[in-house]
Amino acid sequence: MIKRRLENAGYVVAKTGEATDTENTIIIDRKSTEHENIKEELKILTDTTYVYSGEETDVDFTIVLGMA
Repeated sequence: MIKRRLENAGYVVAKTGEATDTENTIIIDRKSTEHENIKEELKILTDTTYVYSGEETDVDFTIVLGMA
């Protein structure tokens, strides 16, 4: 399970829930994080390729898990 994988790597999972179905996993950087190592680790942990920039919120990243 991705949640457990993220927590085991030291990340805090603030919230889980349902989202609109999407084919691919999406990572959205909500704080314009400059630490490339964090982005790379998240891509590995979630088995995805890209990190997109998004509107700033109270979390650092939003991860939407895809169906594929």
